[in-house]
Parts: sequence; C-alpha cells; structure tokens
Amino acid sequence: VGIVDRPKVINPDSMKAGDVILLRHKADCNGIVYLSAYFRLTDVSLEELTRLSLATSLLGKLPTANHSASELQNETKTWLGDLSFSIDLFSKNKARKTCTPMLAARCSVLQENIGKAEQLIHEILTTTDLHQNDRIREILLQTEMEAQQRGMMGGHMLAFKSAGAHFSAAAAVQEAIYGITYIQFLHDLSKNFDAKIEDFNALLQRVLKNAVCQKKLTLSLTEDG
Repeated sequence: VGIVDRPKVINPDSMKAGDVILLRHKADCNGIVYLSAYFRLTDVSLEELTRLSLATSLLGKLPTANHSASELQNETKTWLGDLSFSIDLFSKNKARKTCTPMLAARCSVLQENIGKAEQLIHEILTTTDLHQNDRIREILLQTEMEAQQRGMMGGHMLAFKSAGAHFSAAAAVQEAIYGITYIQFLHDLSKNFDAKIEDFNALLQRVLKNAVCQKKLTLSLTEDG
C-alpha cells in the first residue's frame, strides 16, 4: 500500500493520489509519525462484521508469507513503536441511517522508517496465513475470556449497546462488533471450532482480498509541522 507520486491537492490537509485519499495532520510529534490506514468495508454484511471483528485480534500474531509469527513480532518491535488493528466507523454529519465501517491499521514509527511500516502492514493484511488453526484457537479462547470479563464488569454497557442498536446504523455496527452479539459469536465459534473454522477462514480471506486495495484506502499521517 504505497503513496502514488505527484498527488493531487484537494485542500491544505488532504490530497488524492490516484485512488488513495491522503490526510496530513501537523502536530508536535518529536520525530514520530502516527500512521493510520483505513480500508472501507462497504460490501460486508452486519453478520460478517461480527466475525471480522475477531480478525483484528489475529492480524500480526500469525505467520505471513515472509515471516514466522515470532519473526513478525521482532520486526514490529524493531521498526515500529506499536501496531494495532481494529474496525472503525465513520458517519457523515452524524447520519443515523448510514455509516461506513473500515478496517483500520495503526502504528507509530520514526519518520525514516515509514516505508518499513507500510511494508509490514501490507504484508500482514495480504499474506497472513489464516490456516494456522491451532494458534487461531488459542487466540480465540483468550479473546473470548477477555470479552466475557469485560461483559461481567460492564454489563450495563452491553445492555446500552443492545438498546442503541435499534436507533442508528453506527450503534447497530458497534453492537455487532463489540456487544453481546460478538460475545455470542466467540462462544459459538469456540464451542464448534472444528465445524466452523474453515468457513471463518474463507470469510476472512475473501474480505481482506476485496478490501485491502488502493481504491478503498484512506491514509492518515500525523507528523511534525
């Protein structure tokens, strides 16, 4: 996922390079760049978003075409300050009926290592080996336990998410990827892992293949001004 040469200026903080929207933010960052890559998930159903939410816990923890899982961890620690994946939501003018879910990859990196950061993010998103079922089961069990603990400590928040899901598109997606629906999905996959893991893997491969492209990418850089 690179930046195309000779970007077209839209406004002082926004540029378009081919199909990629590039947002630049100036701040006092002490030489550190905060890089966020957002891939629009415009062709994914609500049920699929629930399952895709687990993928954000897998990315960066499984081997890729070029690195074992441990090598990938070492590369991340060597070149990046941190690296995380999530599903984010964007609504125009706080619209209630529509929102755009996005697969987000975020990292902090020294200015001179931006190229390495882009390389690692691209490698993880496009070549992660999603057939490492034993490791996926381990991460799933850990994720399920953490989600259940959060649910017990903040049950009122889960109830709030469930109630809000009826009133806006963004709230419905939030519930699907963080609420009771997500916890129930984790429990079901854990309980029926052998029967359902192949379908889960196939979904992740399809969504990542369709979403991770320049046409659906918004790249945000926060750096020294």
